[in-house]
Amino acid sequence: MDMGIGLWCLQSTATNPRSFGQAYQELVEDARMAEDNGIHSLWLSEHHAYYDGYCPALMPAAAAALAATESIQIGTGVLLLPLHEPHRVANAANLLNEQSSGRFHLGVGMGYRPIEFEIKQRDMSQRLKLMNAGLDALHSTTQTPTWVGISSEKAAERAGRRGHPAASGPASKSVDCRLTGRTSSSFKLGPVQLSGVRGTRLGCR
Repeated sequence: MDMGIGLWCLQSTATNPRSFGQAYQELVEDARMAEDNGIHSLWLSEHHAYYDGYCPALMPAAAAALAATESIQIGTGVLLLPLHEPHRVANAANLLNEQSSGRFHLGVGMGYRPIEFEIKQRDMSQRLKLMNAGLDALHSTTQTPTWVGISSEKAAERAGRRGHPAASGPASKSVDCRLTGRTSSSFKLGPVQLSGVRGTRLGCR
């Protein structure tokens, strides 16, 4: 069974302050240590307008981790697709996947914070429509493995109808990933102990 770890968020919190340069350097170091420990994949998370600098741009962060490693898979868990131009996401994903010899995975989700839609000048009430339009665009333009983040049974069913594998987290304990029809390709993020990586790096980073 393959094991992935996450989420890396590159924050500088009140209880764990650090420069943003240090946060990104630690991502590179962690990716290398995870690879040395035989971990299959490392996952990054996106949000906007947090006081602590929560990673707003996953593609550059993923590129840094991919460039520093040779075998570990790097994924977005998740990129908030309704906040982005889908064709730009597809182009960046294809480039990362090609340059890393197929080690990049694109995980996408809808988002749920009103402020993020406000600052991106998007209508949050239209997020499902934006998500579906984005997935349609990705389907026609990307060759990168694409996962869909789910937090409910309806979301799992939508992913399944499109043939996408699903990614769920601790908040989705009641979701049966078999609803996607892609049981073998679905995964759930959870706590893990990794030798060589400092414990404070595990979880939401």
